[in-house]
Amino acid sequence: MRVKSNIAILPMKHLITLSFFIIIGNLYSQDIIVKKNGTELQTRVLKVEEGIITYNKYHSHSDSIFSIATSKVVMIKYESGVRFVFDNPSTQKQASSVPKKSSPKKGLVLGARFALGSGAYQSDILGWFDMNTATNIGGDLGYFFNDYIGLKTGVSYLTLPFGNKYQYSTSVVGIPAMIMVSIGDKLGFYSETGAVFYFQSNNSSDPFIAVENFIGIHGGSGIIDVKLGFLLNFTIKGQPKEYYTGSIFMGLNAGISVYL
Repeated sequence: MRVKSNIAILPMKHLITLSFFIIIGNLYSQDIIVKKNGTELQTRVLKVEEGIITYNKYHSHSDSIFSIATSKVVMIKYESGVRFVFDNPSTQKQASSVPKKSSPKKGLVLGARFALGSGAYQSDILGWFDMNTATNIGGDLGYFFNDYIGLKTGVSYLTLPFGNKYQYSTSVVGIPAMIMVSIGDKLGFYSETGAVFYFQSNNSSDPFIAVENFIGIHGGSGIIDVKLGFLLNFTIKGQPKEYYTGSIFMGLNAGISVYL
């Protein structure tokens, strides 16, 4: 008796077509690791951990496990069609090399300043032209609430010579209470406005209060800041000895500050 076979004999051209699809299927049933040098590894990816990819070689009959650093890999093409692209370390390096913004001014600041100018009675404007040398020296302790606004105190030492007409001078110590305004990071506008409370001394009749204003520019590295500008100081209550109508000081001011 003759038994019929269930196996169909395919023509040669169909066998070739089937083989083609089997080969294509095998090509897409593996994970491809694409290296930065352009080499492609045919693998079965086992695990991707931080910085390391572990895999088996696809065509190997061995169970040996291999690994490669993710820094050497551009992407993994999974057999499912999913592609995982790794970050480019060169881009990360470039991003990390971008200079950071200078430290904000917020916080404590220490400083010192020196102003050189001329002093006169408030009622004697021409006294400024007597070529008398007045000075205003100070040490500062301040605090910036943000990059723009802060408060300052410290110690201020003021000398007010009378010039050739009057052979007197006043030297007095005071405590400033100032509002600081700073605009710009490494270079910009700077101003201080407030009052200075001066103590009584041998050459002042009583304690007095003066309004003081500094306006100028500042510039520095973000930690050390240099200030240059114009300083005006005039009495609003009481007066130094012999300055019966109060005093005025005008001069150029230079200062340096350190942000903590």
